[in-house]
Amino acid sequence: MYGKYRIKSRLVVLVWVIILILPARDAEAFGSDNAASGVGLTFSTNTFYGSGRSEDSPVPPGLYYRGGLAWLPGKHLEIELYHIPQITPRLYSQVFFGGSAGYWMLERKENSYLNAIVEAGFLYGLDRTKLLNLKITPIVFGCPAFRYAEKFCTVGLLFDLDRKRLSWQLQLLAVTLYL
Repeated sequence: MYGKYRIKSRLVVLVWVIILILPARDAEAFGSDNAASGVGLTFSTNTFYGSGRSEDSPVPPGLYYRGGLAWLPGKHLEIELYHIPQITPRLYSQVFFGGSAGYWMLERKENSYLNAIVEAGFLYGLDRTKLLNLKITPIVFGCPAFRYAEKFCTVGLLFDLDRKRLSWQLQLLAVTLYL
């Protein structure tokens, strides 16, 4: 039983190492300049809402923390890996791992400060819940040139692949600190 979790945890560590090593390569290979590319740490809180009764929701109600790694390989693309553990009502009673690819609507430049992002991704829960995710962030302040980005009012639509049910995700504020 624990062997499966050990293999999965090693796979997660391997993916994190690859994501950390790839950005260390020359940024010009990805068709970008230094002001538009970067690696950052992302922190936020999330809540999830079912589309009907609470027992129909694929994600238990409560407050969730989201922490992860963001990589900006070009002037519009953003790739993120993250984990989302539940923090209320019971700490770590549900945990998700996920990834997303986002598109910054305006080109990231050294002097650009306001933007919006559309993202598509997936979440995988330790209880084997598999979710597809589509999100929009209408307000983004900052960029790698400023060493931070604040994302406001992200709304996401989640689709549970097993139960064929929809739910919603709300993220009021996310902060990315670029290294």
